[in-house]
Amino acid sequence: MEFFKIILFFQEIKSQISRFNFSKTKNTIKTHKINLKQNAFLKF
Repeated sequence: MEFFKIILFFQEIKSQISRFNFSKTKNTIKTHKINLKQNAFLKF
């Protein structure tokens, strides 16, 4: 039973990490889009 709890615990940690990485990636894409807009604006 303890072993099962440990496995669940690790799966929870893994899902937390992947969620964190996903939100980080989304923010990176967002800032990248903003930079593209600013660069396009500076060219004109």
